[in-house]
Amino acid sequence: MADDDDFEDALISSISSLSDAISAEPPSDPDLIKTATKISLRRLENYIPRKASDDTAKVLGAFINHLPLHGQKVMLRLVQEDTPDNRLYDIALHFTTAILIPSND
Repeated sequence: MADDDDFEDALISSISSLSDAISAEPPSDPDLIKTATKISLRRLENYIPRKASDDTAKVLGAFINHLPLHGQKVMLRLVQEDTPDNRLYDIALHFTTAILIPSND
């Protein structure tokens, strides 16, 4: 039960950080966005998966590469050089469960 509480706390923290990232939009300069994209994708290349089925780097990379500009800029704020692996995992898990996997409702 404690694991469920820890997961829920981590997820709430990630959602709160996502909200902050959306409101603090990075610059719109195309060169800065290109540089930030390279840095973010390089960070994902260095991500250490938790287990063989960990798709964190693929999921976040797909969002960075395929979202429209505003969404891409949000992702670039979330995936930075100093973003810890556990935070990247939480973000990817949130996007996977909230966006990619359809609900049964």
